[in-house]
Amino acid sequence: MTAPSAGRAPEPVALAAVLERLAQLLLLIVAAALLPGLFPFQPLAAAWSLRVCQILVEMAPVVVLALLACLLAQHLHPPTGRRLAIRITSFGYGLYLALVPLQLLAYGSLWFASGTETQQRLEALQTRLLAVQPRVSAASSTAELQQIVPLPAERPAGLEEQKQQVLQAINRELDQQRIQLQQQRDQFLIGSLLATLRGALVAALMAAGLRFSIRRAIC
Repeated sequence: MTAPSAGRAPEPVALAAVLERLAQLLLLIVAAALLPGLFPFQPLAAAWSLRVCQILVEMAPVVVLALLACLLAQHLHPPTGRRLAIRITSFGYGLYLALVPLQLLAYGSLWFASGTETQQRLEALQTRLLAVQPRVSAASSTAELQQIVPLPAERPAGLEEQKQQVLQAINRELDQQRIQLQQQRDQFLIGSLLATLRGALVAALMAAGLRFSIRRAIC
């Protein structure tokens, strides 16, 4: 019987090395996906935090695959993949655990910021529309009123009635814009809330799974 070549590595060792390289490649994929989302770098902005958290949540399956590859490599050949597995579980556990409150805090900041933005847009609109009212009230003829605001084809004959009609139209427009802005904000917040809760749940599950895997990686 021919003895195996001295320079040839046993099959489990070679396979474990391949799995460790695969895990490293998967982690590079995670880094490549995360890097573009970091810029522009605005860590204090809620939108930035949610964007980075979303990328890490979406990359969670890739992190799991990398960890499984390391654990399998460690199972085939204990020295192989052990150090990388410990790094993935320890660092990943802390990272995904931090994502849970980070996402909730970022959503809270986004909620307040969207309210401020909506109020500012409403105030700007209100200022623009209400600025027309004194000019409407001061108009001395239908022609002058027509220069300020386009009048509808069906309008009262008297100038005062025309002014009243225009002022009522301005108030209706303001109310409609207020409702529209509020609806847009509500839709945005509901969509962001669902994404945030889903992300927080995935992050919590990832943290729990990585915490459980730390002991397996150390053993």
